[in-house]
Amino acid sequence: MKPSDLRVKSNRWLRRIIAQRPPGRVLNVGCGSDEDFEGGHYSDWFVPDEVVNVDIEPNQGVDIVANSEQLPFPDSYFSSVFANWMLYKTDEPRTLRELRRVAQIGATIFLSYSGASDSKDISRLRQLAADNIDIEEVVTIPYRAPRDCTPRVADVLYGRMRDVPVLTTPTDPGGESFVVRLVEPVLLVVAHWDDEVVSAGGTLSRYGRDWDVVCVTRREHVAGFENAFKAVCEECQARAVTLDIPHRTTAYRGESIGEFYHNTRRTRITPQILKAAMDAEGIRLDQYGTVITHHFDGDIGGHPHHRQIARACKRLMFDGNLMMFAPRHGDLLTPDVGAQRERLLRHYYHSAVEMGLTGWSPVVGPLPQSERFVQYPVGKSIFQSISTITRHLRETFSH
Repeated sequence: MKPSDLRVKSNRWLRRIIAQRPPGRVLNVGCGSDEDFEGGHYSDWFVPDEVVNVDIEPNQGVDIVANSEQLPFPDSYFSSVFANWMLYKTDEPRTLRELRRVAQIGATIFLSYSGASDSKDISRLRQLAADNIDIEEVVTIPYRAPRDCTPRVADVLYGRMRDVPVLTTPTDPGGESFVVRLVEPVLLVVAHWDDEVVSAGGTLSRYGRDWDVVCVTRREHVAGFENAFKAVCEECQARAVTLDIPHRTTAYRGESIGEFYHNTRRTRITPQILKAAMDAEGIRLDQYGTVITHHFDGDIGGHPHHRQIARACKRLMFDGNLMMFAPRHGDLLTPDVGAQRERLLRHYYHSAVEMGLTGWSPVVGPLPQSERFVQYPVGKSIFQSISTITRHLRETFSH
């Protein structure tokens, strides 16, 4: 079969790039038949220590049959990744997370994808690539689909895998943006069981694999929501933890929820209460590269517990990367991320129906169409520095 013009041009570029960069141990993911359509195989282009051909189908030449979203390799195993014409056939965010996991820090990656020139697909793929890869060289090849001759565009790029993703979010209609670096491991701390979706559901679904998600208060009067909380975190491949802090100072005894709220007071969440509850679950803020929580002004909905948790996290963090949900939101979510967040929120709608809360909705009403974060600078006080030194000495001598 004669190779297409797109294949000839992309192969020519790939050969030049691969020849200039020793790849080491290569993961050839989504390899298919591995044919380069010029009489050879892509795996033969490399002269590495090892090439591992992986595909979801047991084609000839495939070493391991596996899904790109769940690869059977240890962390940091490969020094190069070759992902040729496969990304858009997968759950793209999960595939990129998994490729980042199995790749060494700074590993090289060869990635290609395509989309209709006038569609949002190509923009989304380019944004995903930019979020996860430090791109060093890219070639864009316009072409026409062979079946219907629609204009399309393909990118073939070379770069280095980031050890953490970078979220680039527009901050105003003029297109200015800021960059948020999520340094793993990540802890997401929220006041209520639905807050992780309301404030960060899209981000959690895209990047939340292996995050720890902590709900600070236990709302016994809507206990069914805890199952929804666990279901959301499980779907995002995150760990769900609910702390043993009651939402109200008086226990719920089965009265109407309106009456319960009218006759009881909220628990006040102090740094001491939050720390004690986290200690009981084995959670220490200084174990995380990034902690994400509510804003000092209460962010969405302005709930007092939001403000209290923000101040408590600030007091308890010794140093590190403290991110807070931005207090103002604009129309910034892409349609696919917005739809994913709505889908996650349906876990709570279904739970509300089961509990007879047929009119339930998030307290904010219509969800804001964005997820933005602000970074709060955290530094050590003298007391915190002394506490850190004392703890390290205690741990050292206890062993």
